[in-house]
Amino acid sequence: MSVSGHRVYRRRDAFGWVEVWQDGDLRYLSFDGETAQSGMNAREPTRLLYDYTRAMALALLFVQQPRDVLLLGLGGGSLASALHAGFDTLRIRAVERRILVVDIAKEWFFLPGDRRLRIHVGDAGEYLAHSPASADVILVDLYQPQGMDEQQAQARFLAACRRALNPAGVLVINYWQASNLTSLALNQTLGEVFGLDYLSLTVQGGNCIVLAFDGGLPAVSQRRLVEAARRLGQRLDVSLTRLARDLCRQNRLRLRYRV
Repeated sequence: MSVSGHRVYRRRDAFGWVEVWQDGDLRYLSFDGETAQSGMNAREPTRLLYDYTRAMALALLFVQQPRDVLLLGLGGGSLASALHAGFDTLRIRAVERRILVVDIAKEWFFLPGDRRLRIHVGDAGEYLAHSPASADVILVDLYQPQGMDEQQAQARFLAACRRALNPAGVLVINYWQASNLTSLALNQTLGEVFGLDYLSLTVQGGNCIVLAFDGGLPAVSQRRLVEAARRLGQRLDVSLTRLARDLCRQNRLRLRYRV
């Protein structure tokens, strides 16, 4: 996703520049002045703007009564804000490497500030290694100015994420614009940690969203999944039914004996 409009804020920290761009009601977070790391409609700040964030939210379809969500990578806080608004009993923890990004998420992207959303500033891998954590859903979206954080493709990191899941929990990872070559390598790494217990969904813009299941690949009825996606979409004020159908279609061979 590209930024548009004009730059309204720019600041540098030890990791590089962070910029905020404005185009009418649309607001973007960028690390390089070209690519949007997060996007928001200022008139609807809790509504997920991009397909890839909506696809990541599909993980909640596979967890009964989710109570704890862990976000590794905050960015502008679009997922945190949407889940906070849609689930009034959900406890959300977010880990973000850069305090500057946290400050910008609060000031420019209306990140809520209450006890249901707790933010830890530090490296995601180190957090998993040193902070006992358990979550029903873990959402991983780690990106640096130079691109995707390489941790996301490492078996050690994925294994640490799995250990942090509650039984039958779901790990969701945003692999941005994975090429065929990197997709093969990612599939091999995912297989080391989750076997065949994961699904993938490529969405508009080229993002590949992976849902990996601690409790085994779920039995999926497309009709029931689409209906559940409709209800979840009502909670989040977005349409999720197309993405739910795409998830089934793109994984039909893996799911064909489980429908």
